[in-house]
Order: sequence, then C-alpha cells, then structure tokens
Amino acid sequence: MRVHQPGPRTLLQETWEWYKIPLAVSEVRLNCTREKQLRCFYQVWKGAQELREQGVDIRAITVWALLGTYDWNSLLTPWVGNYESGVFDLRSPQPRETAIAKMICDLAAGCNPDHPVLDIPSWWHRPEHLVYPPVSCGLDDKWREESILSSTSHRPLVIIGARGTLGKAFARLCEVRGIPYHLLTRQEMDIAHPVTVDMVLTELQPWAVINAVGYVRVDNAEREQETICV
Repeated sequence: MRVHQPGPRTLLQETWEWYKIPLAVSEVRLNCTREKQLRCFYQVWKGAQELREQGVDIRAITVWALLGTYDWNSLLTPWVGNYESGVFDLRSPQPRETAIAKMICDLAAGCNPDHPVLDIPSWWHRPEHLVYPPVSCGLDDKWREESILSSTSHRPLVIIGARGTLGKAFARLCEVRGIPYHLLTRQEMDIAHPVTVDMVLTELQPWAVINAVGYVRVDNAEREQETICV
C-alpha cells in the first residue's frame, strides 16, 4: 500500500473531522517561485472546493502576502532585504500584477485557470523536496518514478540552443523550478528553416518557446548578414 504525502485537501479534511467547526485557510503562503505559487494556491482552492461539495464548512481562502514580504525566507531573523513578491510586485513605480493575480481573478469569476504549469505535481508530491528520506511516509520506488517530472507526460517548454551557455542556464532553471522542458540543438531544430520548426513544434506541442540561439562567429557574421537576420 502506497501512502502519498498529505496535501492541503487531506489536511483540511482531517481538521474538519477532528473539530467539526467552520474553517478558513487564512494564509496560502507565496514564499516560492512563481510556478509553485500558482500550483500551491490552486491545489488549496481545488481541495477546499471538493470538500465544500461534500459538506465541509470552509468559509474562506486567502493569499499571503498580497503585496509581498521582506526576509520571510529567514523568518525575519537577519535583515537582508530579500523581497518576495505576492499577488502584486512592488519593485516598480506602480504595483504590478503577477501571474497569480490573474489566477485569483479567474477563480473569483468561476473560471478554471489554464496555465500549463498547473498540470505539474505540487512540491509536496515530489520526494526531492524532502529534507529526510520518506521512511515513515510509505513511499515506494514506483511512486518515486511516477512523481519525477517527465516532458513526455506534460506539455514542455522548448529551449533552443542546447550547446550555448544561455540555453544550458535556462535548462538548469527549469530543473530547479520543476518545469518540464526540451533542450534542442540546431540539428534538432534549425530556426532558419520554417518547415523544420513547424515539424518539431507540431511533435512536441510546447506551451512556450525560448530562443537562446546565438551566432558567435563574429567574422562570419559580417559576411552572412542574411543568415543572421533570419
């Protein structure tokens, strides 16, 4: 028997069964990357909605912090000035809406958000986020394999420029942030040939494409201006 790590739905259900009093999720904390913010809030929302349909008295869900926080990643122990945005980002002259602001508007209007990263398992379903091995969680190797992000089971992000420094940097960020991706070489997808581009994109069906291709042969660039413009 496999026992997955409990997510917000399970915890809310256990709390309701124990206390039988009205519940409110007063803080869905946003101290994480943008992708994790979206997944975390949406999973809490979905779990609460499912339980409400079953008769659980859940009154409210709030995000925290609306305008971001300073140094909360260290629980305010040192003053470093590390700012993490929330629903709004205050680092510009005017407050700027972040991706989670659109999600909240969609949910408040009764619409289901459709951001591609929502299909990826949240952090509590991924063993690499555990500090200690999940001995007491009952996780076995099969579940571990199912939890590993695979670009074949989720719409990927396509990164062009596998041999360049920038392309490799984007790939590392995707691994850290839990985003399935395909890192392509020029041989796999030559952006100068539209037919090849169409074939690859049709096969992979990415939700976004990052072009990290660079032309580093300076002398040739002066003689092959038409190729560079493509």
